[in-house]
Amino acid sequence: EAVVSTQSTGNDCTPDLQSEKSMERELSMRGNCYRINPKGQLMGKGGDYGKLSIKLFSDLNEYSATGKKLAQVGYSVQFHDHEQYSGAIPNSYWMSPGLIYKADLSLTRETRLTPPAGRCNDTVLYNSYGRNEENSCLAQCRDDAMMRACGCVLVPPPYDPTSYTPCTLQQWSECGLTAYNGWYQDYVDVSRTEEMCYCYPSCREVFYTVSMSSSLLSRFYARDHVQFLPKGYNGTNDVLNNLVVLDILFVNTQELEIEQVVAYGWTNFLGDVGGVLGLFLGASAFSLIEFFFFVGHLFWTYVLCIWREEHQ
Repeated sequence: EAVVSTQSTGNDCTPDLQSEKSMERELSMRGNCYRINPKGQLMGKGGDYGKLSIKLFSDLNEYSATGKKLAQVGYSVQFHDHEQYSGAIPNSYWMSPGLIYKADLSLTRETRLTPPAGRCNDTVLYNSYGRNEENSCLAQCRDDAMMRACGCVLVPPPYDPTSYTPCTLQQWSECGLTAYNGWYQDYVDVSRTEEMCYCYPSCREVFYTVSMSSSLLSRFYARDHVQFLPKGYNGTNDVLNNLVVLDILFVNTQELEIEQVVAYGWTNFLGDVGGVLGLFLGASAFSLIEFFFFVGHLFWTYVLCIWREEHQ
């Protein structure tokens, strides 16, 4: 119901987007989240022609009196790989009614060093929040602490919901809220974070670099889009007060790959030692071989002389 209409490459794709393979609901601690392209099956082109335009309706009349006093109303949007879930991603972009937003995306793949040179975790690929990463590991750590303390969690994780039991209102009031606040206080203590969860960055991470811009919806645009509003809304002001437009496009179809390498290893060390010896002593690799050969020859001559004296 929140999605008024969608267009991709200039064509209406609202029925396709609202199918199960193109959109699914995710229940998180932030509320209801709607995942677009959850299986990674929808493909697009780069540039403005291949953009995905989504019109969202935020019914301000459904906000409570307290909710209408908040500094921000509308939606928050996240851009991530389809193997990740929003419940484990801390950052998002706010979108308010009456504005059109443009999101320019570029894909980045980062590869980190494995132990002992690096500190990434290459033993676990997936957890209860999808692909194992630092934030998803922390979310699972929180849920595991809740299960140990109370036997339930506030919201079951999306990737493995059967292993966790949702709390009832009584369980949450008697145990859950206290356990969650206690875990949070320990987590914000920087001296105990690693001790609590042992969460490290993943060795292979996929993320999007996002550049967001926004502009006010014009009254001419609002007048032409009254037809997209639900029943009971039929004025230009209803569009300006409730409609959010989001245009998503890839800047290009190229991917940026970042690979972490050892800046100074054993080969660098041996090269530097050889360079110093060559600079100050005039020594080279062959000189070192000759030196050890000479020392070995002296040692063997000494041993042979002692052996002859003993036998004479």
